[in-house]
Amino acid sequence: MFKNISENPNCSLEGFAFVLLNVILADICIFGAGRIIEFGPLTFRMITLLILFAVCIPLFFKNFKLLLKSKYVCSVMVFGILVILAAVIGVLNHNRTNLIITDIKGFIYFAFLPCAVVLINSYEKILVLAKTSMYSAMVQGLVHITF
Repeated sequence: MFKNISENPNCSLEGFAFVLLNVILADICIFGAGRIIEFGPLTFRMITLLILFAVCIPLFFKNFKLLLKSKYVCSVMVFGILVILAAVIGVLNHNRTNLIITDIKGFIYFAFLPCAVVLINSYEKILVLAKTSMYSAMVQGLVHITF
């Protein structure tokens, strides 16, 4: 049922990326806005999402045709191009860089979709994500009841 790691060299990479996906989901469910753990202007969730995106780059190339078939991923790519174009226009019009970065940070989570399309490729993974969400909500509820 499970492939041997030696048969699939991306297995450990995909497994690590799926763990990061679960960590991000748990962070979203438990911490809400994600401002509890911050490193300067970046939050733990942003750093984890950047690592997830970097880890998924080889998987993007491996599953390129699957990504192009998804109308949601294509929509996010078009939207990403528009956000980059808007940022370039803002820089050319001498807008404050910190405001441009703040505007872009709100849309960073759309980069999460191609990672999810590449990683969630079985019913078992959907169940694992659902359990992560359920247990994270339970942790959040226990923390709210206790404190």
